[in-house]
Amino acid sequence: MLRHATSGDIPALMELQSAPGMLDGFNPVSADSYAKMIAHAERALLVWDIDGAICGMAMLALETRRHFFAELRKFGTHPTGQGHGSAFAQSVLDEMFNKFGMFRVETEVYSGNARAVAFYRRLGFVEEGCLRQAVRSHAGERVDLIQMACLFSERNLAEDGQRP
Repeated sequence: MLRHATSGDIPALMELQSAPGMLDGFNPVSADSYAKMIAHAERALLVWDIDGAICGMAMLALETRRHFFAELRKFGTHPTGQGHGSAFAQSVLDEMFNKFGMFRVETEVYSGNARAVAFYRRLGFVEEGCLRQAVRSHAGERVDLIQMACLFSERNLAEDGQRP
């Protein structure tokens, strides 16, 4: 079940981010930073709660004043391979488009992360560009970031089996 994180979720979020594979592609977040995100009106920290266990987290920055888009900054589930990621991501998109009224949800993916690129494509995201050598990997190498976005108007087509 998708829900907004509460301060009571912070210990579980700290544990989740240390699960195998969760830090691939992003840096750890402190408990204090989680608390600030929960309290911040222009951020959404969403969790995937399965029978009281936090199995996923999504951090989004919300632009709600003029342009109405969300930037998916971090997303992950654990354990993997059980369908939680797809169900959680679909719920996050539903929340952003239907509850928050966003027109687009965007994200950036390391160019070498083919699994993540394929995952976002299956959700209806389209590659929009590449920021060359934009960030340092955990190994210290410069890597490209692929910019991807899912538009509200195109998501309905993707759900019907049509490609935009």
